[in-house]
Amino acid sequence: MGHLRSADIETMPIKRMANTGALKPAWTFGSRAATRAATPFSYISEAILKLFPLYLLATCAFAGQSIQFGPNFIYNSNAIPNSPTNRMEFYIHDWSTTGVTHIVNSGATGWLGYIQEISPTNIILLLYNKWETGGQLAEIEIGALAPRAVYVRCQHDPVNKLDLIEAWDITGNLIYSNSLAYVSETDTGTTFQMGYGGEPTASLAFMRVHSNLVPLNSRPPVTSDNNNRIFEWKFDGDLSDASGNGHKAGLYGGAPAYVPTPYQNTIAVVKTAGANSWTNVVTQRAGYPAMMDGTASYSQADGSSAVTCSWASAGGPSALIWDNTSSCTPVIQGLIFGDYTVSLTVTSAADGTTATASTEFGAVAMDDNGVVVNADPNVDAIFGPMIAYGKNPWGFADYWTLHAMNLRVQNAYPGWGLNTSPQWENVGSGTVTYYWNVIGGPRGPNATAPPGTALSSGISQTARALTVKDASQLDLSELPTRVLLLTSFSNVEEIRICSASGNTLTVCYDGRGQNAQSWNTGALVLQDKVKGSGTRFLTDASAPVCPLGAPGPPGPASYSAGSVGLTAGSTTMTGVGTNWSPATGAVPNYFVRVSATHGGVPFQFIAQIASVQPGAITLNRPYPADADSRTYSSYAIMPASRTVVLRYNDLYNTTTPPRPLK
Repeated sequence: MGHLRSADIETMPIKRMANTGALKPAWTFGSRAATRAATPFSYISEAILKLFPLYLLATCAFAGQSIQFGPNFIYNSNAIPNSPTNRMEFYIHDWSTTGVTHIVNSGATGWLGYIQEISPTNIILLLYNKWETGGQLAEIEIGALAPRAVYVRCQHDPVNKLDLIEAWDITGNLIYSNSLAYVSETDTGTTFQMGYGGEPTASLAFMRVHSNLVPLNSRPPVTSDNNNRIFEWKFDGDLSDASGNGHKAGLYGGAPAYVPTPYQNTIAVVKTAGANSWTNVVTQRAGYPAMMDGTASYSQADGSSAVTCSWASAGGPSALIWDNTSSCTPVIQGLIFGDYTVSLTVTSAADGTTATASTEFGAVAMDDNGVVVNADPNVDAIFGPMIAYGKNPWGFADYWTLHAMNLRVQNAYPGWGLNTSPQWENVGSGTVTYYWNVIGGPRGPNATAPPGTALSSGISQTARALTVKDASQLDLSELPTRVLLLTSFSNVEEIRICSASGNTLTVCYDGRGQNAQSWNTGALVLQDKVKGSGTRFLTDASAPVCPLGAPGPPGPASYSAGSVGLTAGSTTMTGVGTNWSPATGAVPNYFVRVSATHGGVPFQFIAQIASVQPGAITLNRPYPADADSRTYSSYAIMPASRTVVLRYNDLYNTTTPPRPLK
């Protein structure tokens, strides 16, 4: 998933601490916008498209211990100094795949985090800093990790008003990295707690807080790191503070249960000189010396994280000359244009275990500014100046170039991958005709149909019938149908019509639900209608428009578990057996579709979400005052963001070829 914009969140779950009466308050974020500047074309060598180093892992001969928590909770036995600048690191493993387990709730650092189960394979680690106003939530998807284990680093930078949050799997792969801005903060508290009690079990190998920060894409958290510690709980058979600062942990809810810490591996990490916060490898300059970097390699042994390095060439257009293959930062020479492969073997200083990684990087001729020097000047004439990957002064451009390439390789966007067809090529059944440009009849050089009609008298916000000047100007051959009332394209109301008699159109029950308003005489009454022949807009196997049925928003449901309670005249929708949050698919501005009744007569109640809590949703409009107050089991929360692309022929303008209508 990545992180949520602050505007997407209103409140998060609250949880009462067992037997303490303490209540975690709901929290609110402000809104935020982001901009991106246009950037020059970035050159990426062929080798950069293959940045998938192979890690050969060696399991440590010995391991430390971890503590189990969740049914009980761990807390600080004395005050921990309030630390505005802080770096929190921990290693958690073997979490339950059900429910919610709180990992941290700290006044001393501001951090609050918990694991939330969406489904057994969809589990999210959520982290944010509760000191902040206008902060942002980090959502780290950990449900697909096998084994269930993750290293996490959370850094709070009050000088730059940033939270730096990263996570790694046990092989050292960076699975999440983000820099999240906030507006302001109020630093209060001296507490540090893990778990709330009465929650599913998880195991924690270590939890520590440092007083200094490190750059993004630094070495992952390691088991042994004695630098600048405020406190460290290692849980090797006791609750002592390994930093020596005297901040011993306590346990509430039973005796401590310790288990062996798994997957304490030795990891080899290969980088090139000039690597930054979002990549380990950048293009090198042909004809010039370059430096390789193995200093991000490490051992997770309890005794020491130190490793020794040994390098070797594994392929390329020329033989590399190494100044010292035993250095962790060797210099190489002899680069010419092309792709090179190097390997690094590291050995743990603590237990002698080894690991090997290899990677590819490219070399290209460039000037001092990183602008590519082409042998053929015609290339510059065709493409213009190109900049080597990693040399763009706007690094964000290189980042998005790499990110977009990786997504296409992985086919992360269905229909947009390198090996799949565009989504609009999933052709639906049948053929369609249409009314163009939101007009009651088609317009164009060959158009002959009438242009819609207008109100012959004004209507109120609650009117259930409207009289038009000439109903023959509308297509009322099938009912129910929809018409649009508008005075401009920025002021439109869609109304569902269930019957017509002469020029009088009768509105369906709750057919003016979304943005009902008063309209004056002369307001336009138009249609934006697509008619199908042999189509299956609801049930098409490859391209259903409304797979949940009509009437209703387009597209599938994002959440439909449990049942909902609606009360006549109320904007509150309560949940039974629900766990609503943006992380589970209940997002402000999404739509809610409920198969409800009024006087026992079925109808579809449709509204938008204004705000979300785990057991209650506030809607943008009230449930009708005369509808039945009861619990309904058939409902869906829907993004309603499906793009409908209809391949069509303009029946009224035969001079143009078929084209897509979105």
